Amino acid sequence: MFEPPLDPATNMPGQNEEQRLRALYEQELLDTAPESEFDEAVSVAAAICGAASAVVNLLDRDRQWFKARTGIDYDQTPRNGALCNHLIGTDDLLVIPDAIADPRFMSNPFVVGEPGIRFYAAMPLNTREGFTLGSLCVMDREPRVLNAGQQDALRALGRQVAAQIELRSSLHKLRDRVAEKDRAERDLRERNRLFSAFMDHSPAIGFIKDASGRFIYYNKLFCERFAVSQTEWIGKSVFDLFPPEFATAYHENDLAVLTSGVPKVIEETSPGPDGSIMYWRSHKFRVETEDGTCLLGGLSLDVSSEQEAVSRLRKLHADLTAANVELAELSTTDALTGLSNRRALDERLSRQLQATTSAAFILLDLDHFKALNDTYGHPFGDSVLQTTARLLKSACRAPDCVARMGGEEFAILLVNADGNRAMEIAERLRQTVEQHPWTERPVTASFGVTLCSPSKSVTQTLAEADQALYQAKAAGRNRVCSFDSPVAS
Repeated sequence: MFEPPLDPATNMPGQNEEQRLRALYEQELLDTAPESEFDEAVSVAAAICGAASAVVNLLDRDRQWFKARTGIDYDQTPRNGALCNHLIGTDDLLVIPDAIADPRFMSNPFVVGEPGIRFYAAMPLNTREGFTLGSLCVMDREPRVLNAGQQDALRALGRQVAAQIELRSSLHKLRDRVAEKDRAERDLRERNRLFSAFMDHSPAIGFIKDASGRFIYYNKLFCERFAVSQTEWIGKSVFDLFPPEFATAYHENDLAVLTSGVPKVIEETSPGPDGSIMYWRSHKFRVETEDGTCLLGGLSLDVSSEQEAVSRLRKLHADLTAANVELAELSTTDALTGLSNRRALDERLSRQLQATTSAAFILLDLDHFKALNDTYGHPFGDSVLQTTARLLKSACRAPDCVARMGGEEFAILLVNADGNRAMEIAERLRQTVEQHPWTERPVTASFGVTLCSPSKSVTQTLAEADQALYQAKAAGRNRVCSFDSPVAS
């Protein structure tokens, strides 16, 4: 009996559901108007099989939608229970002569309820990559058997529908590319129209140099940016006007464009009249006159404000990174005690269980903490938790992980510690808590200890420590009990 595999992310048959849905949405076929090619396909399918109804359906995330249908008067149903879910990840015809007699479908809501499907046959509609978009299916309220010819015809018709979907998608993509090309050509024509008036009205500095690199023209904005007259720099080269480090870069860029004839967009800087640094995005290109003379044309946009924005953005990014680091730290830190929280402990314990070094895990609970809270108030209870955290932290080594699990429960992961060492540390911590000069009343704690092992999970390790802690409480509290040697000390 055919049982397609389940995608663990969706509990549905077939393939990765998110990838399949992405392939479906790329077709841009959902919720579109009827199209004759698909309408004709369902009519032919129903006729071939002698079925009461036929559909071309598409499996959306939560529904099956009918691109084409005959014999039914609705255009979608919930996906849950849809028989064509069983086609996902398959590539051949599925035929169900009598659904009520098929263990897979006898309790299906579309079989036992409306529309009362008994006969069902469907061909998956797969993309070239193998993703199942939906199916071409025929249905009837009466059991039915398809002969080999009908099955082959339905297969062929299903493949034609899948090919039609692929063709439709290709045509739409081609249409989009043509439209994009038309837009690009219109933009180019518009840019050419604007260029004719550019030199008089351009917001960029414009200049022309001869083949030796001497200025023969620059526009009004150029004069304003560099505080020069319209003739002051004519006949001069960049080496006459700028410091060597700037002039050399300009000359090399100019020479590369003149030699290759390939226009370039270059990020450049220049000293301003007031000593500041200006930032330019320079469009440089070779200009050939009618007599064959080669000139260098340049249009440079002032992007100093952009550079300032980039600097601000970098600062914001740095601030955001720091904030994210702080947020990450907060997400793994208990706000009251400053210790690691349960999430951080679980991650640390999980890594430790995969390591080869020995380690032990301690779970401790403050004795009768609720009575303390009820008697002296929550502020005092909070101070007890904070003091306990400080005592535990100061008594443990730097590599160890001390965490607050929640409420009055704490945990300690001891690295490089065997069972004896863990019991010694737990007993020392118990005495530390007991002997601390508490202001209102004595405070004690019960401890449960277990060993870490690569064969154990986080859940098992926590459960063992919790069981040892329970034994310590049952034995009278204010003591240490080991899961591996359950005798309270």
